[in-house]
Amino acid sequence: LVSWAEAGLESGASIAERLRLPTVFHLANSFYESFNTLALVYFGRLFEMTAKVLRVVNYGKASANLLYQLKKSGGEVPQAEVHFLILQLLQFVQNCAKQPRFFTGDRWTLIRQVAIDELENTKVEGHEARCTALADALYPALECHPETLGDTLQAIMEKVRDGSAKLRYRCLLVVERLTARIGEGLAPHLPLLMPFLSE
Repeated sequence: LVSWAEAGLESGASIAERLRLPTVFHLANSFYESFNTLALVYFGRLFEMTAKVLRVVNYGKASANLLYQLKKSGGEVPQAEVHFLILQLLQFVQNCAKQPRFFTGDRWTLIRQVAIDELENTKVEGHEARCTALADALYPALECHPETLGDTLQAIMEKVRDGSAKLRYRCLLVVERLTARIGEGLAPHLPLLMPFLSE
């Protein structure tokens, strides 16, 4: 099934092949809901593919290798379809991050920056909802790897310096949602946050 979906990432893949990706990640999330840890045996290759897919559906990054042309600009796929795929990807990351034995440091390193880059993906409708989903995916990942909290906050807050008011707001939205869940554990990182917040 993963091989069938991976065909959608190949150069020259048809639109039908590229639209396999939302189906597979939706199925994986449903599979996890039903079987929980038993599903993880099948998630290794799919997790590696997650980082690749997040890169090619980020329309905020200059890229010639975007997965779909959006219909709003005369392309081939409605924005709602891309929004749905990204939500499924973030849900998949969240599900995997709930399992510390599966969610190793290498897997967190693989996904962390490309997930945070979703903050810049404002061209696809539904961005605020995806930022909420991003925060919900980051929290269990940081529970697994608390030593990376400072670096993760730094990566998020550096995007606050972008000229876009919308992007600054979404960054603060993610940090606020993380703060509500992390609580006092965030206190050692306040010196890191304050310069960005004062700007």
